Amino acid sequence: EFENPQSAIAEGQFAAWYIDDELIGSGVIA
Repeated sequence: EFENPQSAIAEGQFAAWYIDDELIGSGVIA
């Protein structure tokens, strides 16, 4: 177990950007 939350961003995952409930952009992490 970790003391602090961990982030694991990996190639092939998607990123998405929202303003409120509206999707304004997305892309594949390379």
